[in-house]
Amino acid sequence: MNMDVLRSYLREYLFERLELKSYTSYCELVSQAYDEAPDYDPEAVSSYNALMQHIEKMYKQIQSRIKVEFVSGQPYSTAKEMKDDLEETGILKISTEHNSHSVFSPEQNLKFRAVHDYIVHVLTGRDFSERGEVGAYNAHAKMVPPAAIPALFTEVLAQACYANARGTFPKQKIAILKGFDFYNVGKVEGWDIKDKTMVKK
Repeated sequence: MNMDVLRSYLREYLFERLELKSYTSYCELVSQAYDEAPDYDPEAVSSYNALMQHIEKMYKQIQSRIKVEFVSGQPYSTAKEMKDDLEETGILKISTEHNSHSVFSPEQNLKFRAVHDYIVHVLTGRDFSERGEVGAYNAHAKMVPPAAIPALFTEVLAQACYANARGTFPKQKIAILKGFDFYNVGKVEGWDIKDKTMVKK
């Protein structure tokens, strides 16, 4: 998809489904599931491979528009800071921290970060808050093949929820989190949603 068409699609036609008033309780459930998930589930690998095919294709496209630079440390504290710096310099800085992955190579993992940050944080303006990350996941999920959705949920939303809920980046895992609706974020097995609030069944 042409990047100008993609930008227009994201801004004008993408309607995310935010089910909850607050995602704090939801992110805690996701964090607990992440803690309980195996470090490496062989059955999850095919989803990660499908995700990487998407990433390689999209990374080539964004390189025609911006320069990506891999840097140590955390270059941005907010999504707005990232967007403003990119607009000023034409360079998107991607942190090399926490870059160990059992399926992606170090370079592939950094490409994934670049694609995600540019397409759904820069182009759509979503921030790094719990709600912002839910919106970012919903946006990205519209673009990946169905087989890649479970891995995308773990890589994007689960890790973001963990960082927001626990205040630290989680251990990298290759796993599919059970009991979560990957298409309707906020829906979890054993829970109802009433008045946009999670209620235990």
